[in-house]
Amino acid sequence: MKKPDPFMIDEESPLWTEKDFARARPAMEVDPEFVAAMIALRKPGRPPQEDRLEMFSIRLPMGDIAKLRAKGTEATREILHQFAES
Repeated sequence: MKKPDPFMIDEESPLWTEKDFARARPAMEVDPEFVAAMIALRKPGRPPQEDRLEMFSIRLPMGDIAKLRAKGTEATREILHQFAES
C-alpha cells in the first residue's frame, strides 16, 4: 500500500476501516427527508423541444460546400427547408 501523504492526513476524518464500511448505511435510509430535499433542489434539465433536431451528416463536393458557406446560414437553412418540403 502507498504511504499516505502527511499533508493530506485529516485527523477529524480518518480513513475508513472495514468496520466503518460494514456499519455504513445509504443516506436515504439515514435521513430520507434530507435526501428528498436535496433531490428537490436539483435544477431540472432543459425541457424537451417539440421540433427536435438530429445531427445528420452528408458528403458533398468541396465546391458545393464552398457555395453553401458563401451564401450564409440563412440561405443554407432555406435550401434545406425547400429540400424537406419536396
